[in-house]
Amino acid sequence: MKNKILIITPSFNLVGGVANHYMGLGEHWTNDVRYQFYGKRHRIPAIITFGYDLLSYIFKLIFNRPQLVIINPSLRTYQLIRDGIYLAIARVLKVEVITFFHGWDIDYAHKLKNNPRLFTYFYNKSLFVYVLASEFKKQLLEIGINCEIKLTTTKVSNKLLAEFDINKRDGKINSILFLGRIVKNKGIFIMLDAFKIIQKKHNEIELVVVGNGYDFDKAKRYVLDQKIDNVSFKGGLFGNEIIPQFSNSQLYVLPSYHGEGMPTSVLEAMAFGMPVITRPLGGLNDFFESEVMGTLTESLDPKVYAFEIEKYLNNIEMTLKIAQFNHQYANENFMANRVAQKIETDINDLYKEINGKS
Repeated sequence: MKNKILIITPSFNLVGGVANHYMGLGEHWTNDVRYQFYGKRHRIPAIITFGYDLLSYIFKLIFNRPQLVIINPSLRTYQLIRDGIYLAIARVLKVEVITFFHGWDIDYAHKLKNNPRLFTYFYNKSLFVYVLASEFKKQLLEIGINCEIKLTTTKVSNKLLAEFDINKRDGKINSILFLGRIVKNKGIFIMLDAFKIIQKKHNEIELVVVGNGYDFDKAKRYVLDQKIDNVSFKGGLFGNEIIPQFSNSQLYVLPSYHGEGMPTSVLEAMAFGMPVITRPLGGLNDFFESEVMGTLTESLDPKVYAFEIEKYLNNIEMTLKIAQFNHQYANENFMANRVAQKIETDINDLYKEINGKS
């Protein structure tokens, strides 16, 4: 018998990590999974939709009677309060809840340690909790979460790789990819400075920049002012639009300043057979092996990134070996069908355990 599961998520019409995650998993569920949307819709702010969303949610709990609700907060005040309300209503109506923390604010986690009572009172009512990194699990335990905490991951859409052939990779690099929000904290200016250094020896290499953000125009001006050649700004691309960028580039670099949960773009780059140069942030620390998958560096120095990039430019054999390994590893661990299957297995195993004790 299929479980009836209700997932609380932002609208699929909006670009965002949570919505994108569940859109990619949708076709792979084997249970009866439905969605309850909340938050802003196009130009309608969340504060206006809140009442309607809550009433719609209560209606579905009463009349559709799901066995399980999955809420998806970030570790930030508004999201915790909002999703805490959804959690409390479900528990009052005797519906089990799984909490999946997507975004993570380390500073806010430290604040919760000093005053955890309300947070732990509500979120300990979860059947279990998902996080994207073992470090986040450790922090929740320190705050006082005593229900089971499980690690999970973001995903790579199976459709993205439908026509990709890893055998076309030959270890040669002619294009480097940066994909993310075009803001300083994502490391765009580190990447541009590193690329300027690389061009002194490798003026044939191209840098492709994909994304939008409030530093987009500033970054384009910086390229002109610094006279950095062969930089192509593609703007924001989504869904299948990113396939050519991953397919036609051979090295992925993301020098983010601050913590990531599990950066999907890194997983996608791996799936497309690209070595990755990035920082040891969030869930990457739980699986990423330097020299096997690419390079993790603590540095924010462009010279360090230029040095690391040049290692791959000068070693075709190493680059090809990493490309093949990353493609296989991502296929075994990060594809949407496998992520959906793992979530359903976690749910089924826990129900078996509960029923066995009853």
